[in-house]
Amino acid sequence: MILAYYLLFEKTNKEGEDIMEFVFIIGVSRTGSKIYMNVLNQNSDINLLTELNFFAPRWVRKDFRYYVKKYLGDINSKTDVLKLIDLMYSGIINGTFWTIESWDISGVQNSIIGINKEKLTKEILNSNMTYKEIFSILIKEHTIARNKKRGGAKFPVDISYLSTLMEWFPDSQFVHIIRDPRAIYSSMILKDLKNAPNLSKSKKNIIRITRLFYLWLQYKQAIKMHKKYKDMNNYYLSRFEDIVLQPETYLKQLCDFLKIDYKKEMLLPSVVDSSYKESQKKMGFDKITLSRWKNYISPKNEAIIKLLLKKEMKVMGYL
Repeated sequence: MILAYYLLFEKTNKEGEDIMEFVFIIGVSRTGSKIYMNVLNQNSDINLLTELNFFAPRWVRKDFRYYVKKYLGDINSKTDVLKLIDLMYSGIINGTFWTIESWDISGVQNSIIGINKEKLTKEILNSNMTYKEIFSILIKEHTIARNKKRGGAKFPVDISYLSTLMEWFPDSQFVHIIRDPRAIYSSMILKDLKNAPNLSKSKKNIIRITRLFYLWLQYKQAIKMHKKYKDMNNYYLSRFEDIVLQPETYLKQLCDFLKIDYKKEMLLPSVVDSSYKESQKKMGFDKITLSRWKNYISPKNEAIIKLLLKKEMKVMGYL
């Protein structure tokens, strides 16, 4: 059975090198990626992991590579691998996947706990122990554990590392989610303030300014990546607004791109509200998510966003 699942999403080129056919959701944070992951995980043979945070600029967050360097240095021996495995299951690494309790909508742990520790150890020991191989093994082993046919992940790397991901897995499929930057900014601010409710007014203002800078850099990077890869057959751009307003139409297009069957159940993902107050709608696509940002950012900040990202917003149809 295990061998059968490996063969379903792995083939070999003429030189004998394995070619991985994964599915990756990429983009800037707060774009609705969890809904996309829930839709695909519940109604197809695709198994998408939640955030691995494998590579990211140091100023954005501490990534997988940071923790490996900090606690292990290089991975060259069996002893190093055993230490790496302990680190993976420790709950120390930043990212939802590395959180010990991370459940998806089907009641399965979408985390490192969903992978058999002994099996993972064996696979990494039998590899060349490169970052690429470790990354690939994590996806494979979780996919096999869930009896799925195709593995992947949402936001496995920061958008600035998309080129590396494409170089690693050139035959994989990449779904790039984009959203109105004003909605992204609003969601970022609300999440930050929700996590630190007792901040002074001055510190809250610092968060707002810092997030503006972060949004500006990340959004520009996202549009740059879109322009670079938009003509590739394995790249697909999906606007969050389109899939919320016309879910059946755009989910069918997404399924066509991924070469999976569209099913009506995909219209009823769990509604996710991580920044705003809880929605009254529990299943499906909530249209209120498209406009509620207007209640949370000032006209001044909206004007600044439109000034900073005028060209990018025009490209994506937000102006």
